[in-house]
Amino acid sequence: MPLFTVHLDVPSSWVVQAHETDADLDNLRLATLPSPLPTISYALTHILLQGHAQEPKTRNPPAGVEFVLSNDAYATDTIVMSNLGYLQLKSVPGSFILDIRPGRSKEIYRLRDGAMTIQIDSLAGPTIYPIVERRPGMETAELSEPESPKPKSWLETFR
Repeated sequence: MPLFTVHLDVPSSWVVQAHETDADLDNLRLATLPSPLPTISYALTHILLQGHAQEPKTRNPPAGVEFVLSNDAYATDTIVMSNLGYLQLKSVPGSFILDIRPGRSKEIYRLRDGAMTIQIDSLAGPTIYPIVERRPGMETAELSEPESPKPKSWLETFR
């Protein structure tokens, strides 16, 4: 007996989830569906903000850089992928600030033109192309945390 899954054909920038249903939408068997057929309600929960970050001096993606998208009521973050510098953030309609997340990413990098104002004002999620630059003195720094000195063994404390 074939097993079916419900799939919505929606724009790739939409995050849609089943909101109300009486059926297991990943395991439907047509022969065992009740009559009347189950109803399904969906909710558009987020609009994806997608982009590609770049470091202009090397023309490479700044893999591992963390971005945060926020306003007074909402915040989300992401990490830049090494594959084409891809980044993706879940958003809702409104005005947001995109900036490098505080921490190691912000110690090494800065946005070339400062924090970006992003408007999510349509159902088509925007695509952005942030350009990051290394801060002076951080040209060879790695995003992974620097190693801390190894603690002394308990025996060494008595010497």
